Amino acid sequence: MTEATRAQLLEAGRVLFAGQGLEGARVDGIAREAGVNKALINYHFRGKAGLYERVLADLFDAVGRDLDRALAPLADPRRRLLAWPAALWEVLGHHRDFAPLLLRELAARDDGDRGRRLAGAAPAFTLLAGTLAQAEAAGALARPADPLALQLLLLGSLVLARSAAPLREALAAAPGGPRGDEAAVVPLLERLMERSLFEGGAQDPER
Repeated sequence: MTEATRAQLLEAGRVLFAGQGLEGARVDGIAREAGVNKALINYHFRGKAGLYERVLADLFDAVGRDLDRALAPLADPRRRLLAWPAALWEVLGHHRDFAPLLLRELAARDDGDRGRRLAGAAPAFTLLAGTLAQAEAAGALARPADPLALQLLLLGSLVLARSAAPLREALAAAPGGPRGDEAAVVPLLERLMERSLFEGGAQDPER
C-alpha cells in the first residue's frame, strides 16, 4: 500500500505541477487528485517541495534512460548524432509533462535549489557529449562542436515545439497566419546538424 500511495502522489504531483507549477499546485489539490490524505505528502516526501523534487528527478531519469535506449542500437557516431532530434522528439512525446515542467522550472524565481534540481538533467547531456566525442575521435566531424550548445539547441527547440500548441493555434487563426506541423522542427534540426557538423553535409545513404 505504501508504494501504491507513493505512486499515486507522484502521478498527481506530476500532472498538477506541470499544469500549475510548484507555487500554483496546492497540497489539498494534489491529495485530492491522488485520492489520499494530504498528511501522506509530508510522510512520504516531507512536504510539497520534496514531492516536486522527486517528480522532477524521476522525469529527468526517465528521459535520460529512454534516450539511451532509443539511441543504443546505433553504433556509428554519425548516425547516432543525426538520430538525436527524432529520438528526443519521441521521448518528449512519451513524457508529455516534461516540457511544461522544465519550462516552468526555468521561468520560476530561483529559490536557491534550482541548480541542484536541474543537475538531474546531466545524464542526457552527458549522453550527447559522449557521442560527439566519439564522432570527433573517428574524424567524422567537420569542426569541433560544443555539446552543451548543441543540447540546448535540440532541447530548447523541441521542448518549445511540444509546448507551443496555443501559439500555433492562435497564429493559424490570424488572417494570413502561418500553419504547420509541430513535428516539422525535427527534419529541420536534422538538416541543420548534418550541414554544420559533418564535412560537406553529405547524405548518409542508410538514412
